[in-house]
Amino acid sequence: MRRPKLEVLDQEDVQKIIEAAYDLLENFGVKIDNQEALEILAYRGARVDFKERVSFIPAAMVDRALESVPSTFSIYNHAGRNPSVLEKDTVHFCAGSVALNILDSETERIRKPKLSDLIRITSLIETLENLSFVTGAVLPDDIPEQLQDAYRYYLIMLNTSKPLFSGAFTVEGLSVQIEMLSVL
Repeated sequence: MRRPKLEVLDQEDVQKIIEAAYDLLENFGVKIDNQEALEILAYRGARVDFKERVSFIPAAMVDRALESVPSTFSIYNHAGRNPSVLEKDTVHFCAGSVALNILDSETERIRKPKLSDLIRITSLIETLENLSFVTGAVLPDDIPEQLQDAYRYYLIMLNTSKPLFSGAFTVEGLSVQIEMLSVL
């Protein structure tokens, strides 16, 4: 079945954006606050300023990375079911991720999100059939910083059966998330 396709930019404009991105990566660089990642990038051919923690990534390196990306992949839920297949022009929606503030529906004031907000929003997303997967919609300020990645991920897993598309703010937090998934 053919779907309508919205094209806001013509190919010339798209090419200009790509060229500008290559220029930014190679000449202005990317700040990366992870020694191991910087070492890997340097080993693979990027120029790295270890003191400033900036990697300057050449276009050829970006091209090699893009050539290695699979044309399709699936994101499964924590039970290994309900895949969201990501390929070509397939469109999936998810709620926004890691909001630092929310508009309180009762007080109509902006405030920092709480654990209860994360649970409530995740539970709502679970009911919305047009959202394919779940992200950590808010960053609750009532979780100690050193537990943020693990506890937020744990609460999301408890409150959804949808595939979880998430990330971590620290290498340690990511390690805990991977360990959590490995025991399922």
